Amino acid sequence: MDNNQKSINDLPLELFQAILLRVQAKDLFRLKFVSKLWFSLISDSNFVELHLHHSSGFAPSLFFNKNNEEARLVDLHALYNEDEENLHAAIKDVPIPFGNNKKERDSYYFVVPGSYRGFVFLHREPGFIIIWNPVTGSCKKVSHGYSIKKDAILYGVAYDASNDDYLIVIAAKRYRVDCFSLRTNSWIKIDALLQRYANLRCERKEFLNDGSA
Repeated sequence: MDNNQKSINDLPLELFQAILLRVQAKDLFRLKFVSKLWFSLISDSNFVELHLHHSSGFAPSLFFNKNNEEARLVDLHALYNEDEENLHAAIKDVPIPFGNNKKERDSYYFVVPGSYRGFVFLHREPGFIIIWNPVTGSCKKVSHGYSIKKDAILYGVAYDASNDDYLIVIAAKRYRVDCFSLRTNSWIKIDALLQRYANLRCERKEFLNDGSA
């Protein structure tokens, strides 16, 4: 092999990072497995934050179908582009991550507490939540210690900027609030007394999602 021949890994790290920042999130997920260097860089929390801000102009919407099997990812920028080729590429069907058993999918009620920074949070009775990135297809199932019915007082998602952490917040009863930390992968119980009229659950099946990594 010619000693003067260089690979992409020989590029300065700053230049390599600048190139990857221009890659869409769905392609970054595949590129993580090219080498240990790429995996380390793309998985780094600082790079994820940079990529988020760099791709903030990309704003697809996610629409759930009635059969609970597929979601539709729509790139609004491309949707309003007059180019017919871009129009077809603007709409993509993605499977909802509830397994392949149709009977199992149809037997459960699920809602969307919210979405943030490209992550979609799905809650399915009786007791688990899925954190899902529909662009990359990656997901994480989070089990809960007790059944959360659809009439729970409050549930939603939040971001703790001080700790760079995503939180799932659930209040199934007036005197108890549970928070799941994605960073520590653990539940935190908080004693609280909520107002009786507080009811902030979300049952919508279509919403705007920023589509970032």
